[in-house]
Amino acid sequence: MPFEDSVGAFAELQRAGKVRWVGLSNVSVDHIRRAQRIVEVTSVQNRLNPFFREALSDGVVALCGEQRLGFIAYSPTGGARLTRKLPLHPTLLDIARRVGASPHAVCLAWVLSRGPTVIAIPSARQVDHVRDSARAGDLLLSQADLAAIDQAEFSRA
Repeated sequence: MPFEDSVGAFAELQRAGKVRWVGLSNVSVDHIRRAQRIVEVTSVQNRLNPFFREALSDGVVALCGEQRLGFIAYSPTGGARLTRKLPLHPTLLDIARRVGASPHAVCLAWVLSRGPTVIAIPSARQVDHVRDSARAGDLLLSQADLAAIDQAEFSRA
């Protein structure tokens, strides 16, 4: 189905009062702009984590910030397989020790720092993991910490 037809269907549902807000998922800057010609877009949900940074390099996060669109970062710690690598990552481990947090929380704080409208939706299987993730919202990383994570290699292998 053509992208514009999908977005148009949501616009019709919104006009009918069945949908209050329209969000997009896994889209590019071009997709967002095309959708905005059809309907008001309120949020974008794309993957963002240190392993996968396309939403940053492709300008999606920047556009969302400029336009005050919510950017919902899914898999903010890399997803099931890659999340297991975080506690061993030397850059995250160093920062975590210094700021008194877990590498997981440091990773989430890095994601949250990427823009004024960025929120993260981490997964958790245990209550302690939920608490740790929530703590990341209060964790302020220095510019040097952010730069160190930006420059670090995060292998997907």
